[in-house]
Amino acid sequence: MRQATATGSCQCGAVRYTLFGASEELHHCHCSMCRKCHASMFGTYATILRERFVVESGRDELSSHDTTPEVHRRFCRRCGSHLFIDVDWKPEVVWYTPGTLDSGHPGHPVETERHIWVGSKHPLHVIHDSLPQHEEF
Repeated sequence: MRQATATGSCQCGAVRYTLFGASEELHHCHCSMCRKCHASMFGTYATILRERFVVESGRDELSSHDTTPEVHRRFCRRCGSHLFIDVDWKPEVVWYTPGTLDSGHPGHPVETERHIWVGSKHPLHVIHDSLPQHEEF
């Protein structure tokens, strides 16, 4: 039996997921789509192999919005929490929002954490940390 390393859910608890292993990377995305989707200065995502990300309950409560033909954002249809993204170019990976974790840590290697799409970051936001910054992805 696999050992859970973290659990997460939407705000209302209708959708719950479990991680079975460490995430591969962690990105703070500053693109305009992520800013709008999160109603924040940036969106944070961790990547994990699909086989290690299990929606335990509420799969029928998931709604989808395609921000591009290849990017499929998954939300709770009840509370609107953005939970994860499926991307066509890497179907074996789930991009989940670690801000929705209820317990545990993404477990990503610290050297993989970075800011992406900083070329389109909001002008009011100043990045104060020393993480690597990439103009695009």
